[in-house]
Amino acid sequence: MSSRPLPGVEFATPPVREVAMGFEYEPIAGMGTRELVHLQDAWQGEFVEFSEQVAPSDPLHAGQAHGWSPVQALRLWAAQPSSGRLLQLQSDRIFLNWASVGGGAPYPRYANLRVEFATKWAQQSQRLQDLGLASPAPLVAEFTYVNQISPDEDLVWTDALHIATAEEVPLPGAAGVMQFHMIRTFEGAGNDEAAGEIVVNARQGPTSEPAMMVIVARMQVGDGMDPFTALDRAHAEGSRMFAALTTRAAHERWGMKA
Repeated sequence: MSSRPLPGVEFATPPVREVAMGFEYEPIAGMGTRELVHLQDAWQGEFVEFSEQVAPSDPLHAGQAHGWSPVQALRLWAAQPSSGRLLQLQSDRIFLNWASVGGGAPYPRYANLRVEFATKWAQQSQRLQDLGLASPAPLVAEFTYVNQISPDEDLVWTDALHIATAEEVPLPGAAGVMQFHMIRTFEGAGNDEAAGEIVVNARQGPTSEPAMMVIVARMQVGDGMDPFTALDRAHAEGSRMFAALTTRAAHERWGMKA
């Protein structure tokens, strides 16, 4: 049984367009293509679109939190377009994605997606047991936010991001192209607090394009730690990072909750 999620910064109408949460682990011994497909087939009643992908061989900053980089591998996608859900399976990871569909469907919230992911995790463990394979021990828990500020909103991007506007000392010149990249690390504290990192990438091109901010929080799962404790910290630190990099005007626009 996973622990309850940690509180994070919440907004009534956040500009979230996509999220992903999941675990990475050592490749499961005996998990070949046949076993991976068999595992995915068990979710046919829930998802309607299935496809094969080639996992990126060198994703941006992947593996920094625990000192290794994943190799290129087969990745299976199981999608339910009507709900924006996507389940990603590899021999060394499982991820659940949500993306806004149908004219900007609201973010279903971390607590709800966490329950869905916990169910998928438990189902995978049972099905691996049925296949005679060992259940994996997560090494890394990851949570990703993809935030978008559209130019047709009443809050323009230059009023939303600290990195695009200085509240006390105005920036010289006029707003143009902006790109921002930052990595911050976290120290661990035993079995209750995970070590890890947060990677932030933000970009704004011409004013006709939406501003984007992607926040990826990756936390190590220590020995004896509930992996959902690390996932909760990844989510909480990611949401706090987003709040720290956005302005009071943006917080008011999105209904930041005290």
